[in-house]
Amino acid sequence: MRRGKRLRVEVRAVAVEYADLRGRNDALEAGDLAEPELLAAARHANPKTESGQVCLAYFYAGSKHLLAGDKTVARDYFQKVVATNQKDYLQHTSAAAELKALGKDE
Repeated sequence: MRRGKRLRVEVRAVAVEYADLRGRNDALEAGDLAEPELLAAARHANPKTESGQVCLAYFYAGSKHLLAGDKTVARDYFQKVVATNQKDYLQHTSAAAELKALGKDE
């Protein structure tokens, strides 16, 4: 019973951190948050949590640059997403697809 309660608390904590990072992405897109602040917000004491959050932050930053037409910077961020090796994240799969599409643009 104790372990189940602790697990629920940990899952909630990760969900809150993800929601916070997603909110910061919205602020990034709106121009209310600088890119370095988004990347700093992804840092976490738990290496596994940090790796996932960094994956998301790199993807958000890469997407922003891609939409702005800056394919070189977008490619760099998408490569960083793939380098996190967070294959369970949709953003990892999407970044790999974007890299493939960007490779065809050359």
